[in-house]
Amino acid sequence: MKNTKHKTSKFWNNLYKKNEIFWDLCAPTKPFLDLISYLNLEGKKVFIPGCGNGYDVIEIARLGAQVYAVDFAEIPLNNIRNNSDFKNLNIKLIKSNIFELKQIFSEKFDYVFEYTCFCAIDPSDRKKYRDLIYRILKNSGKFISLFFPILKPENNVGPPFGVNLDKTLKLFKNNNEFKLLSIHKEINSNPERKGNEVLVVLEKNG
Repeated sequence: MKNTKHKTSKFWNNLYKKNEIFWDLCAPTKPFLDLISYLNLEGKKVFIPGCGNGYDVIEIARLGAQVYAVDFAEIPLNNIRNNSDFKNLNIKLIKSNIFELKQIFSEKFDYVFEYTCFCAIDPSDRKKYRDLIYRILKNSGKFISLFFPILKPENNVGPPFGVNLDKTLKLFKNNNEFKLLSIHKEINSNPERKGNEVLVVLEKNG
């Protein structure tokens, strides 16, 4: 029988309760920090799925973006609320399964930043994820993803589920829905993830 525990809020919340959050780097994502230093995010609407403890949420909001951060678990969202900078920043926190987001988010965002959400999703649901990103981005909106782990086979037990980069790029470019802008393999990864992640920038074709 297929394991579907990872599709429940309880599963993820329990991991936070037990501090079994191996994906949490306890700091903002270095490749994102390098990239956003070149972006003008002032006044932009940014969506961060599976935001976890929100290190990237805080950093991107500090640059003047209006950040919508979504997570399936309540504990990490509370951790963001308890950040000393939270009240001074434009951050909307949403506890939800990302696949159940309301239609009010259609064509709303200038950017989506993705890290460790895609690998937490069962590979059979990844087309739904691609469709979600396409729906919520504005025309010419950017999907900025640090795909991880690219060295793990997709059919191995997860989460995290492996990410086949070629297959994933074909999925996003299917029907010309997204245009590939850049791939960055030589990035400032944490040492334990060096070579196992790649930064990809895609643009929505509207």
